[in-house]
Amino acid sequence: MYKILSSLLMAALCVSGSANAHIIEEIVKSPVGSSVALADPAATPKPHYAEPKVMAFPGRKIGISTHNGEASFDYPWAHRETTYELHYADALFLARSILSLAISAGDVSADIDPDKFYHGVSAFHYSTDQLCQWLNAAPTLTRSEAALVQLLKADGVLRQQEDKWVPGKNITNVLGCAPGKQRSFAQNLRHERLHVFWDRSERFREGYIKAWHNLSAKEQAAARKKLKQYNPDNEAQLIEEWAVYQAEQEALPTAD
Repeated sequence: MYKILSSLLMAALCVSGSANAHIIEEIVKSPVGSSVALADPAATPKPHYAEPKVMAFPGRKIGISTHNGEASFDYPWAHRETTYELHYADALFLARSILSLAISAGDVSADIDPDKFYHGVSAFHYSTDQLCQWLNAAPTLTRSEAALVQLLKADGVLRQQEDKWVPGKNITNVLGCAPGKQRSFAQNLRHERLHVFWDRSERFREGYIKAWHNLSAKEQAAARKKLKQYNPDNEAQLIEEWAVYQAEQEALPTAD
């Protein structure tokens, strides 16, 4: 059922922002794990919504996003049951919903050009703790960002406890993925799922941290150059991204 928004979300929904925010508002009326088809808003003022299809795992498919094998919504990788996945057909729709979240997490600088961010990002991953930290700082949200929060609240990923946002039950991580300009949907999805392994698997994380520190100064400099799109002052993020890029050369583990 459509959930009543908090005063924070109501205020955020009144500010100017992406015209696509109403699409997520419509999605929250359908069952958790549903698939919703989106028409091109420029061509069709009122997008058509397909009948919801209930999925076996938590998350949503936003737009026509059907993939097979490891890239499928229902692929049973090790942490799938506790990861809320958003599979997008449109990368711009994804990016418009997370700019202030990315700034809050230190992934990008606060002075980043929004247009550059919107046209360069096609995937994301955050823990539910990071999402709560973002919202508890009382950010000013765009319509698209507020709509994403609305969706996460409606699906029980996040909830409000008195005047604080806290994680809901069972879900520890949230990821979103769309096809990028240079990387496929499958590549992006494997990358973001590996970020969950970084969060959840001490063995995975410690192994790559050790490998990073065993690199020579020249090798670390070369790795940093390849990761120039990330915040150079966030050392922990750089190591994590390097590790995930190394790990994504192999198939995604189905066990931790």
